[in-house]
Amino acid sequence: MSIATQFKVSDVQITGAANTKITNLSAPTADTEVSLALQTNLKAITIRARTISTVKFSFTSGESGTTFITIPPGASYSQNQLGLSSATLYVQTDIDSNTLEILEYY
Repeated sequence: MSIATQFKVSDVQITGAANTKITNLSAPTADTEVSLALQTNLKAITIRARTISTVKFSFTSGESGTTFITIPPGASYSQNQLGLSSATLYVQTDIDSNTLEILEYY
């Protein structure tokens, strides 16, 4: 069985999403929260760490280390049908000098 490891953003269609945005969010210090204001009217999102590590995220400031969703090392998180009018992503990783790759559909 073959598993696709690459895709082009233009090949993906999210209902109601006219645009995409890729952000490379720097997470310079382990276990320290960084934030990103997400696009208005967000329809879908994908989050992953560039370097294999555990990622924790939430949508409330200060909670990415206490009340969070975990992305295991080497995995990504995707969610569609969001319909968020506005939100901020709060995220941290367990290693220094990491980059979070975030793909937004809006």
